[in-house]
Amino acid sequence: MVLGLMTIELLLPLLSLLVFIYTGKFFNPYGLYFYISILLMLVALSCMYPAMERVIFYHFILFCLVQVVCVVAHMIALGPAGGAFEGLRTISSFYTYWYLGYVCYFVFYRTGKMDVLLRWIVNVGLFIAVVNIIHFYFNTVLGNYRGVRDYLSIMNKDLLEYLDTVEVNGFLRHAGYFLDTHSQFYIPGTAFLILLTGKIKVKFRNLEITIILISVAISGIKTAYLIILVMWFVVLIRQNVKAAFGFALALFLCSVAAVVFLTDEVANLFVVMFTHDMDILIEHITHNPLVLMDKYTLVFFIGGNPNLVQDLYSEVYLITTLYFIGIVGLLFYISPLFVFWVNRKEKYYLGSILFLYFLLSLGHYPVYKVGVNNLAAALPLVYFFAALTDFKSGSNS
Repeated sequence: MVLGLMTIELLLPLLSLLVFIYTGKFFNPYGLYFYISILLMLVALSCMYPAMERVIFYHFILFCLVQVVCVVAHMIALGPAGGAFEGLRTISSFYTYWYLGYVCYFVFYRTGKMDVLLRWIVNVGLFIAVVNIIHFYFNTVLGNYRGVRDYLSIMNKDLLEYLDTVEVNGFLRHAGYFLDTHSQFYIPGTAFLILLTGKIKVKFRNLEITIILISVAISGIKTAYLIILVMWFVVLIRQNVKAAFGFALALFLCSVAAVVFLTDEVANLFVVMFTHDMDILIEHITHNPLVLMDKYTLVFFIGGNPNLVQDLYSEVYLITTLYFIGIVGLLFYISPLFVFWVNRKEKYYLGSILFLYFLLSLGHYPVYKVGVNNLAAALPLVYFFAALTDFKSGSNS
């Protein structure tokens, strides 16, 4: 049932676009995402109750308390009625992947079927990568993007204005599978890391990795480039230290060569990646929380004020989460990091890698919250719950 719901959620963006292009009938997949997330929460509760270990039970109680704090915070900031509704919306948006993590732990990990889940995610990542490449070819290379533009003009005009650069250089920015540019790399990147760590055996591993990397390369997402390169280095340094530093040296030389020998546009891309974007990251991480603590102290601790997204804008989504769920919710978000740090058994290694990937993705946009991407964000939580039930301080076996 879980993968069935996820498959429906996966296909919604593609099917809705194709139906619009060929029939002119519009429906917004984002509306259905909400109902699917509610259904998944109910599935989580039904899966957990019969066979919940004590430590998972205590963790779930803590999870419920965090959600209650979230709703109360919204009620304080926005009023009882409107605040309660917005608080529930925040829960369905920010915590769906946690519910999915609980579900997948009981349905797949506890039953010894993690290979089924991992293969599904790899296949989905490959599928999205292929669609991204096709989308890039038809809409960007051939310029056949009329249908996409018309669809976006109905679904989200603000998004269309962000993606549409026709007045500048004559094309629609590569919108990708989810038609919002940034979300297109998250599951392919997850599949890449699963393949890179060799946790499942596939026949055409190198070919699949190549297709995924091509998909990321043509996305034009600077954040995706940085995250994939960092994660590649992290995995390599565990497998082969010499290969990892050789990889880092090759990247450095390629970056220098690009700046020196390639066109100004390409050279500027490399400069921006390692200067401007990093400056923004550092500034927003250091500046915005201090302003929030000073002017909106209660929001800093428990969240509840989505209006601050406009009033105290941040391009670092890790900081934006504070406006919704506060430091209480943010600490809950990053709590698996500490468990993975202490319980470093090999069987939880993939979970720790994927959780680091998730944290890095919060450096820019909330790509993990878009549709089926929630499942990729939930995957490291499966290993987190397993590590919790097998928690032994100082264990490295």
